[in-house]
Amino acid sequence: MDSTAAIVNALKDETQVQYSYLYVHGLGQVIPPKSKLNGPKTLHLVLKSKWYDKIASGEKTSEYRAYSEYWNKRFCGGAKIYPTETTECHLYNKVVFHKGYTATTMTFTIAGIKIIINKPNDLGLAWCWEIKLGQRIGGKK
Repeated sequence: MDSTAAIVNALKDETQVQYSYLYVHGLGQVIPPKSKLNGPKTLHLVLKSKWYDKIASGEKTSEYRAYSEYWNKRFCGGAKIYPTETTECHLYNKVVFHKGYTATTMTFTIAGIKIIINKPNDLGLAWCWEIKLGQRIGGKK
């Protein structure tokens, strides 16, 4: 067993059942410290009206964020990221979109959060995070 696998197994043993809430696919699994594993969380994102309306109408089924240290930490709880096209993070299970800074919101399950490389996206970036939306589960106007 290589050293990465040994570390992953040790962290799984330490965190026991809770580890399944957060893992990173790519070059093996990376498990963050136990303090980050308090169950799935809700991601809150503020959107401009244009993007909010496209998601509300069903025209847009993914939201994108730049590949950056900020979003890497936010999506993967501080776990070290080895970016590949198969890198996924599972810290959040729902996303609440806010229409600007108003009380208008909508909530979706998250089908997946992953890094996309050299694929079309709203940001026009070569590397970015894709938040794939699942089923709409709520919202308020």
